[in-house]
Amino acid sequence: MWLIKYTTEPKDDSEPQDILRWIQPNETFTFGRGERVTFSTHSSKVSKLHLQISILQSINNSSDLSQLKLLVDGKFTSIGQEVINKRLLPPEDLDKSIGRVLSSSTTIVLGKSGKRYDFIREPIIFNVTGCPDKYLRKLKDLDISYSSQFLKYTTHVVCSDMKVSTTTLMGMLKQIAIITPSFIDSIDPKAIGRDFETNFPNIDDFLPDPNAKIRHGRSTMFKDILFVMVEGGQSTRFKNALEAGEGQVLILQLNNDPSKNELVKIIENTLGNKQLVFISMIFQDEDFLKSVVDPSTKEYNSSKLLSELAKGFQKYEVTMEDIFNAVKDFNTDSILRTRVAKSEIQSSLPEDQPPLKKQKMNRKKKPQIKALDSLDFFAGGGKFESSQTQPKTQVSECIEENLDEV
Repeated sequence: MWLIKYTTEPKDDSEPQDILRWIQPNETFTFGRGERVTFSTHSSKVSKLHLQISILQSINNSSDLSQLKLLVDGKFTSIGQEVINKRLLPPEDLDKSIGRVLSSSTTIVLGKSGKRYDFIREPIIFNVTGCPDKYLRKLKDLDISYSSQFLKYTTHVVCSDMKVSTTTLMGMLKQIAIITPSFIDSIDPKAIGRDFETNFPNIDDFLPDPNAKIRHGRSTMFKDILFVMVEGGQSTRFKNALEAGEGQVLILQLNNDPSKNELVKIIENTLGNKQLVFISMIFQDEDFLKSVVDPSTKEYNSSKLLSELAKGFQKYEVTMEDIFNAVKDFNTDSILRTRVAKSEIQSSLPEDQPPLKKQKMNRKKKPQIKALDSLDFFAGGGKFESSQTQPKTQVSECIEENLDEV
């Protein structure tokens, strides 16, 4: 994406203004003192058609930055440190345009009048993994380069949500803007062609998550940490992401079946004064999840060995998701926890503390049903009733009545 910055020449008494505009691809822009040029000046020392510019885009590679094509028609022009004086050319070449191609920002001065134009190449490159084609077409029309991989000049990561991935992790640690696809939709070519500075969208309005906002300090949050993991899976990509936060990464090579003691020595020699974090490479891939529980696989043995090493250093293993959340929350406490040995737990208890008693479960007792005898049946009028009714009272009253009769 190319921008042009210049100062207006008002015809009335109003103050000159500095303008920053986007240069649209697939069009030719003209400069001079003619009436029909795109950018005009009143200086008589500038030719009517002094300069023509257009954008050269790569046809084969969407990640290549565009170039600026110049055709110089004026007699005297400065392009950066180069001065083009056509009066020094042979007479037959005076009316010929002189071509140049620019790959970086530069300043062009027309004639000896000092009419200055700054051409600025904004190296905007979007990481667009899984982005629909309609957004890619618009990026092409906007002269914005894009790629499905992280490049040296990547400035934006496009994702619909903050899912756990090495791409979003890299974006946070590199302090790169993470935006939703709607950001691309919101770019208005006509508006940025008038005033880029005012009309280019604000990235904070298109965050997939509040924690996706750029936090200065993320790029150094791992500078005192040594990460240890085994080779395989996405270990190389994960290593690159951790190093973006200035973390040191040790990938253990298990091809030659090193012993546990050999690996411990390697870790100790690398550790220095850094804090230690063991990474369990757990992915949400069905085949991988099956392999880590199958004793016959390499993944199972690697996972088991890493777990033993972590316990030996009194550390917990963390997953990629744990590290992702630590970066998102801007807090490494959760991945730096130390495993506490059982002996330490016992020694931390007070000496006079009584032994723990097993608590009985609060189970409800089943009600005891008292067996009924035949007297209860007859005294209750032929119905079985609880022993807490008054069958005995009824019987005793009956006995007293019979005695009176006697």
